[in-house]
Amino acid sequence: MEIGIWAIGLAIIVLCAIPFIAMAINKNKKQRLMIKELQDLAKSYSSDLGTFDHGIDFAIGMSTAKNYIYFYQSGIDEPTKDCIAVNSVLGCQVRMTKRRLKSKKGFEEVLQKLELEFDFNDGKVPPVRWCFYDTDKYYQPNGELGLIKKWESDIQHALSFYST
Repeated sequence: MEIGIWAIGLAIIVLCAIPFIAMAINKNKKQRLMIKELQDLAKSYSSDLGTFDHGIDFAIGMSTAKNYIYFYQSGIDEPTKDCIAVNSVLGCQVRMTKRRLKSKKGFEEVLQKLELEFDFNDGKVPPVRWCFYDTDKYYQPNGELGLIKKWESDIQHALSFYST
């Protein structure tokens, strides 16, 4: 009788763990795909991928020589792939879009969108924004704020090599 109880208990534990294991496997597969897409994008510019990071649906990287910045974002219809030459960038800054919500204690500001914006040396080229977080896709940020600030700092550092 004791072996039967152990077997049933073990079977229940395994059945409860399977969805979590499947989600972890799927997440790792998605992350590897995004990094591979960044590497392919770097190769298309005859460069390499030095440093990189990834979020839930995006990956960002920089070449080893710090002359290119790469971005890949998976999308419903079509993924976004973009590459920016560092020497064409005038500045880079974090753009946070917030909205005010009424609460019991008054008003609260809630983060709605988190983007990395690039301004270019050529004034005719419009600014480019890469979205790290959007409330339309996800309910709450999952480390994107720290990640975007890290990349803003890394890009500013790379820009210092090209300043005149």
